[in-house]
Amino acid sequence: MRHSELDYVKILKELECNGQQKLTHLVNNSNLNCHTLKEQLDFLKENGLIEEKNRTKETVVYAITTRGTEVLKAFEEIIQNAPTEQEEKQEAPTPLAN
Repeated sequence: MRHSELDYVKILKELECNGQQKLTHLVNNSNLNCHTLKEQLDFLKENGLIEEKNRTKETVVYAITTRGTEVLKAFEEIIQNAPTEQEEKQEAPTPLAN
């Protein structure tokens, strides 16, 4: 998985766990630079996973949508059920001896 795909999950998880946040809080909590984060927020908005809300004329916050929560849960389920590296090694067929 590419780094940016994991960042999408990190952003969704941050919004799910801590509620709606301003851009500056997301920058600090996600350890992403502002430019990268804005691009990823745009992608998440375009796909209906987050929404942008105006608290005041000057304050914009981002919040996870119902669809974003569903996608996050599906991703977490996949990760939880994926075999670990150790399990994969145990399941690998052993070479036949000559």
